[in-house]
Amino acid sequence: TVRIISISKSFETYISKLQPSSIPGDIDLAVSAYSWTPAGHFLVATRQGMLCTLDGATGALLYICQAEQPITSITLTPDYLITSHIGNTLNFWELQPQALAKVTSEDVASFAAGMALAPQMALSTGMFQLKKVADLESVGESQPLAHRLLGQVASIQATSSGADAVLTTAEGEVWTMKLPAKQEVREEEDEFAQDDMYVRADQL
Repeated sequence: TVRIISISKSFETYISKLQPSSIPGDIDLAVSAYSWTPAGHFLVATRQGMLCTLDGATGALLYICQAEQPITSITLTPDYLITSHIGNTLNFWELQPQALAKVTSEDVASFAAGMALAPQMALSTGMFQLKKVADLESVGESQPLAHRLLGQVASIQATSSGADAVLTTAEGEVWTMKLPAKQEVREEEDEFAQDDMYVRADQL
């Protein structure tokens, strides 16, 4: 299970409080990745492909969605939330916290209990807006074996600048890569007219 601990200071004493779990205890919750967001939400991905958004202060379950493939790692840059998936795909998302207001607690409880299907992560009206996709399996396909990515991506961590990332695989490889930057788009222009969603792995 996943539970939030809140810590407050009273004079010279720190008081910790273990918040109740908002995810039903009978759910098979095998955590595969997690991350905080700038808005103070705590993201928890499961091996079953769910991505849960918790209130970082109370632990309340705010949102659940289903990724196309289970998430193996999550990292944040100033421009994107980046997720790596089974099959070695990198997805670049923009966060839309205001979308949480469209989801009721009853809906979230139904998704958590399995009584209703959770919405897809890439839903256009959801909290996560898919902006770019990179297929890392294509890295070095025309290159010698020593220059190819071997094994499933286990972790990806962005640098403090957000311009680069360090990636590790289940085979023990460590890679560094350049991350795509968000382009400025004038209001009257479509972002995708200038900035293609699909990024070739050899561009990273």
